Parts: sequence; C-alpha cells; structure tokens
Amino acid sequence: MSLNEPIIDIWEITMPDGMLIRDEIEYTYGLSVTGISLVPRRNRRIVTEEDGTEQYMPVPENFVENRAELSAILDKWQEIEGKNQENVSNREKNYVRYSAWMREHLPDGLLTTLLCAGATKT
Repeated sequence: MSLNEPIIDIWEITMPDGMLIRDEIEYTYGLSVTGISLVPRRNRRIVTEEDGTEQYMPVPENFVENRAELSAILDKWQEIEGKNQENVSNREKNYVRYSAWMREHLPDGLLTTLLCAGATKT
C-alpha cells in the first residue's frame, strides 16, 4: 500500500423498516505537527430507503456515538421482536391446551350457551 492510496472506512446497518445506512469515510496520509498521520478527506452517509431511493449527506461529526445509538435501536428492536414471537408461540400453545380442555370438560353446546349468556337483545 502506498501513501497515496486512500483508506476507506465503511460501516453499514440495516434498520428494521428496511432502510440501509452506509457511512464511508475516506482517510489519506497527511503531514501533521507530529509527523505523517491519517487525515479524513471525504465522508458521506448514504441512506437507502426500502423503495430504492437514496439520499446523500455528510457523516455526523459524532459518528461514533451515532453508530452506537443506531446499533442500540436495532438491538432493542430485535429484543422486542423476540419477545413478541415468544408471546405468539405461548398463545398458540395455550390455545391448543384450552381447546382440548373445553372439548373434554364442556358438553356440546355449553360453550355457545356460556358465550351468548351475556348477550342482550336490542
């Protein structure tokens, strides 16, 4: 690698709604007071919506915190989605149990009678 070749730092994340966020920061070697160091030259954030439209904007100056916040949002979403799937699974298991119990313990037609007992004529 030569000193003239840029080093590109790429980071991307896909949000729950399908939006893709991609940060590209281009570093080159530059002369500083302490010697040669990596200096950011260009940066851009590409936000691609689910329908394919793209927006270009500069990477925020606090990009480390911003990336951490976006990752935390995604982690929280996945945690909530996991709990929701667990609740759906439990509901399906309970439905089978309740259904079997009602068929076993309630005579035919009694469930309909119980459900309609509180109904009022209008």
